[in-house]
Amino acid sequence: MKASVVVSSPGRADFLNTHQDYKGLPVVPVAIDLRMYLSAKPTGGGVFRIKSLDLEKHGEPATDSFETGENEM
Repeated sequence: MKASVVVSSPGRADFLNTHQDYKGLPVVPVAIDLRMYLSAKPTGGGVFRIKSLDLEKHGEPATDSFETGENEM
């Protein structure tokens, strides 16, 4: 089955490394020469599975999963 969603996002780093953007606070982002790519397809069952090809390439744990639906945020 082909991917039904394909997205890309430019890379950036928080200059102060404080993760304030997750809290809705001001940040000092810095552009980096990297990009994130994601492709997805529905599989049913209410579970979202992810796999990092870069982590897999380096022999690191590369998969995770979580249930879909409402979150607490």
